Amino acid sequence: MATSALWESNMPAISNEYYLFIKHSLQMPNKYVRKSVNIRGNWSEENLINAVNNVSNGNMSVRRASLTFNIPRKTLERRVKTGNTVKGSMGPGCNFGKENEDRLSRYILNMQSRGFPLTRDDLRTIAFQFAEQMNIKHRFNKEVGKAGYDWLCLFLSRNPQISVRKSEGVSLARTTAMNRKEVDEYFGLLEQIMTDYSLFEKPANIFNIDETGLQLNNRPGEVLAKKGSKAVSTITSTEKGETITLVACCNAEGSFVPPAIIMKGKNKKKEWEDALPPGSVLYMSEKSAYINATLFLQWIRDHFMPRKPLGYVLLILDGHASHVNSVEMLEFAESHQIILLCLPSHTTHYLQPLDRSFFKSLKAHFYESCRLWLKTHAGRRITRYQFGELLTLTWGKAATTQNGSSGFKAAGIFPFNRHAIPDYAFAVEESIAKNTETEITRDKEKPEEKAMEVADEEVQPLPCSSKEDTITPSKLLYDMSPSVPEKVVVARKRSKQLASVLTSPEHLQVRREKENKLKEIENRKRNLKGKENRRPIKSKKKKGEPQDVSSSSEEDINMILESEDSGDEDLTENLCIGCGEDYNHTKKAVDWIKCVNCLRWLHETCTTYGDFCQKWGKLDLITLKGKKKK
Repeated sequence: MATSALWESNMPAISNEYYLFIKHSLQMPNKYVRKSVNIRGNWSEENLINAVNNVSNGNMSVRRASLTFNIPRKTLERRVKTGNTVKGSMGPGCNFGKENEDRLSRYILNMQSRGFPLTRDDLRTIAFQFAEQMNIKHRFNKEVGKAGYDWLCLFLSRNPQISVRKSEGVSLARTTAMNRKEVDEYFGLLEQIMTDYSLFEKPANIFNIDETGLQLNNRPGEVLAKKGSKAVSTITSTEKGETITLVACCNAEGSFVPPAIIMKGKNKKKEWEDALPPGSVLYMSEKSAYINATLFLQWIRDHFMPRKPLGYVLLILDGHASHVNSVEMLEFAESHQIILLCLPSHTTHYLQPLDRSFFKSLKAHFYESCRLWLKTHAGRRITRYQFGELLTLTWGKAATTQNGSSGFKAAGIFPFNRHAIPDYAFAVEESIAKNTETEITRDKEKPEEKAMEVADEEVQPLPCSSKEDTITPSKLLYDMSPSVPEKVVVARKRSKQLASVLTSPEHLQVRREKENKLKEIENRKRNLKGKENRRPIKSKKKKGEPQDVSSSSEEDINMILESEDSGDEDLTENLCIGCGEDYNHTKKAVDWIKCVNCLRWLHETCTTYGDFCQKWGKLDLITLKGKKKK
């Protein structure tokens, strides 16, 4: 566009043919451009429709209409006879024909809605297979097995509703969690809370808290370089950089609480707090830089409470374990008029205000500040000592009133709007559900009736190589489609967190009971380990005297059964019988199995007896040895 405008403005004296040749040579891919002015085809479809209507109604003769609307007489006669008022393009049409290209276009949009958008190479491969199996004449490269790049560009130009976009990876859990039922339940609970505590006109009393990680490193982006360069390198501080957690909190007015920083380590240096944004606080965590229940309680008590407005406040957060498991933190929040509302699992990318409008801006400004710092401090690397300075530059640009308030508006929290979440947020989940039902219906039908339906169009069957069966373009595209993803069955299942009020009496009671059970389980684990470490004293036998195998086996069996009957029946099914780890908080990336004897769950690595737990496996081994010796 810019090059053509330059030729038009600066070189008006060149010939029309030479100008068209230059303009044609700048276009990719090659596309025919008429090199001379001709009256052939220089009429519009609107004039054609008017001319045909006037001739059909008897208002004009063909010759008069031809002169009036500037349409060739023979063309107008033919169009009046056939009733065709579509101008179309001059020359041969596309390889597949307009109907098949429309089907292909709808197929592309359908695959996008199902969460499997096609790449350019996918489309070229499908076009080649489509042409081969439908016996359509083509000039595609059979060795490569793909349609040409020129065909792809021309196909996109003929179908402007399709464009090349950069896709974003979304997990299957997030895809299926964004369903209208759970989102409606969340908004119903939010509306009830805002009504009960009169928060519809109090945006200063509605808060959102979340955490994000910042790496002490710059991220290379798009740069200017020599065309055709094989490698364009950007110097970074380190390979990855240390991760530091930032805790952000904002209310619906757009006012931000000063950030809280979490670094890994035990001892804190004053230098690390230098140049942090005013009011910021630095916490140290010995195990990792991630937030935990202790730090979250400390944040609420020492950092949030001094800035809390009078009356009840609503604090919206995600279902991270540090937010929902500590009874002490929940009791503190309830006693200080803080209502904790937990978002449904895997929905924060649409329902959490800070995720909608703040964190992307924060990280973009932070890594740009890191890039500029490295540019002015060549040969040095970014450490904890520079973090405060870089964060201060970033915080002032990202933590604006506009960014804060727009996040609550986009999430439908303030002003309250249960229809704020766009329809495309539910598109993939609804498409999966719809296609799953379609798959089930098709499996019940006869194979010859499983042709793919095309909206508002009847598909004409085309002959296949086999006389016993027919193939249609839509059925062929349907066969190329990937199967609908079924629910993934994994051993490490996790309970789904629904929208809930964490400070409600019911939730507090549940957490207290679970905490008491965990304490009892820890005590029993210690007792069980003590029993396992004690071995029964075996009586010494004389050298020639046979040992009583049955009695020794019975002693071991009784010892195992005694340990089994010592109160393990009260253990919940969510605990590993081997190591006692809670299923909902497991850290081992191994499968869980169920003992075929006691029917309790355990890690696969917590037993050496296959499908038996350690205790029942040992019991089975003792029994077998006793039988063999007898």
